[in-house]
Amino acid sequence: MNADQGRECAFEDHLWAMDPAVQTSASDQTATARCRSCGVGYSMRLRATTNRDVETSLTVFPASGAQNISRSVIQRALSNWRETTREMEAKGLRVHEATPKILGDRS
Repeated sequence: MNADQGRECAFEDHLWAMDPAVQTSASDQTATARCRSCGVGYSMRLRATTNRDVETSLTVFPASGAQNISRSVIQRALSNWRETTREMEAKGLRVHEATPKILGDRS
């Protein structure tokens, strides 16, 4: 954890890592990226509703013990989510995006 717990690292200091993907069923998977130092990050959930339809959702969460999430982390999360959505659409899937959840104040 960040030596100064309760605060997010400077964006350029984040040590991004992917948690192991969680698959709750054959049609439901969640991938989470978080900073190994401060804990800020985001989760993307993909859930197949039919053979060609996928629901996606995004949750962005603050660093451990923090209330705020930097705009740069929110932008990174949204960008990666949209890129994933475009890749699925390019494969012929119909993607339905839920409204992103930001679990903290924007700073």
